[in-house]
Amino acid sequence: MVTISDIIEKYRSYRDEDTEIEKIKKAYELARDAHEGQQRKSKAPYIIHPLSVALTLAKLELDWEVICAALLHDTIEDTNLDSNILFNKFGAGVASLVESLTKIKSAAISQHSEKKHAEIESMRKIILGAAQDVRVLLIKLSDRWDNLKTLEHLSRDRQKSIAQETIDIYAPIANKLGLTVIREDMENLCFKYLKPRQFIKFEQRRSISKKFIAKPLREFKKQLQIHLREANLDNTIIEHYQTPYQIYSKTMQKIQPKILDFIIMVPTVRDCYLCLGVLHEHFTPLPDSTIKDFISVPRSNGYQSLHTKILCYETIFSVKIRTAEMDEVANYGILAKVDGKSFKELQIWIDLLKDIAADELDSKRFIKGIQDASEADRIYVSTPKGDYWSFPRNAIVLDFAYRIHTDIGNQCQGAIMDDQHVDIADELRDGAIVRVITSRDVHPKTEWLNKVKTPRARNAIRNWLETQKRIRSRDFGKKILSLEMNRYNLILDDIIKTPEMLEIIEKTGAQNFDDFFSKIGRGILTTRDVITHFVSPKDLKRVLKKETSRFPGFFQRFFKEHKSQVFQITDIHDAYIKL
Repeated sequence: MVTISDIIEKYRSYRDEDTEIEKIKKAYELARDAHEGQQRKSKAPYIIHPLSVALTLAKLELDWEVICAALLHDTIEDTNLDSNILFNKFGAGVASLVESLTKIKSAAISQHSEKKHAEIESMRKIILGAAQDVRVLLIKLSDRWDNLKTLEHLSRDRQKSIAQETIDIYAPIANKLGLTVIREDMENLCFKYLKPRQFIKFEQRRSISKKFIAKPLREFKKQLQIHLREANLDNTIIEHYQTPYQIYSKTMQKIQPKILDFIIMVPTVRDCYLCLGVLHEHFTPLPDSTIKDFISVPRSNGYQSLHTKILCYETIFSVKIRTAEMDEVANYGILAKVDGKSFKELQIWIDLLKDIAADELDSKRFIKGIQDASEADRIYVSTPKGDYWSFPRNAIVLDFAYRIHTDIGNQCQGAIMDDQHVDIADELRDGAIVRVITSRDVHPKTEWLNKVKTPRARNAIRNWLETQKRIRSRDFGKKILSLEMNRYNLILDDIIKTPEMLEIIEKTGAQNFDDFFSKIGRGILTTRDVITHFVSPKDLKRVLKKETSRFPGFFQRFFKEHKSQVFQITDIHDAYIKL
């Protein structure tokens, strides 16, 4: 069971400031008293949850404000405390974090009756909050991770709902941040509740495999340590076994799953390369396998290691070589050692998530956008002025144009990429400098929606098409109403602003004249709905009888003679047809 002493001890290990530690103690005492008598579903005292969340954040070596906010994150919602008390006791930083976390949860649930929509809206608010302060996102990740550990006390439906949301959104974000410890446990816990039978199956496969490789592993480890000592390389060896979810995931992708990651930690970067040399000198590298050097070229989340595969005692061992600092980053991401470069990449990624949250209104596309943005395989493209953004690897010129400005995207007819003329649908190249070419004669087309890869571009195109549709329907509606009125010797311009017409517009629920004409153009209102307010029933009947008396017989003869040429209108709301 986590105690406040565990948190203080961990905090002192990286920042021994008495005034800050005193704040953390006061936050704990306030939270403990506020949650007095409250229990979790597991019947454990509620204070255990904020303590666990705070300890996770202390392991990430975050500041005292985050630790205090973690301890207090449920107090405004679940107790009598308010943000003013937190502000007076701990300052604006802690109060703002707790208030943001409270708004995320309460606003989403109050705005949406459907739970799924509430969860999506909650994540949207988390991301928008993280754009202002990334610590909001880190607290929510830690909060979700701890909640997953007590899912057995919830209903089956709730278990599956929380697990699916976590694996769709939270796990990819943890992956992008490089929080391997959190991501792996999250995924495995979710797997247990989403596919319980498969979880048991792959847990058993994992156990069998561990027994199968136990003897060759002992021999390999024994021989390796002898050779490393001979080379005067200090080392620490860690055996990291894959989780059932990781084995299942590789199997579903038809990739041979590895059971074990054999991690060798050495003191320096130079020692990493020397260690690789020792391995390949005394053991057989797996034929056709490639050495992956993530030290010289780190992944976007800051991950660094040398990867190789060794064949020893008829067993394949996946070996990763790194320093202790690299291992810290591998487990806790770029937050473990934030330098200027990694922090800049993190901010770019947060800004990208913000764009997705603001631009992508469709729930499914929103989730897909978060998952895509959380993948490591992304490219960076810049303007001639030096502004640069991150894109999915298959993004096209149109995505880049819309990232600069909506109007530039709407008028994009091509670009110059690294001094070469390219089409709007050509894929962007990593590191390229792109100058967009625009033309006022160019406008978005429906087929653009199938080409672009970013939510911002897709949403801008969709908005433009919808706007044009409203304009067409408005003009069309006004024209057919005017023509219909002419049949009764009425002139639309003469009566458009009469009290009668204003009353009709109000009754139809139209917001203004444009909306009124648009409703007619889309078939929501008929011209007769309007005409009947200005023409007597007798005159209406007389005109209709005169103009339609000969039509039925004519239509029947025409249909029989030209049956194969008849054009069927299947979508009246988007058809602009004159007969």
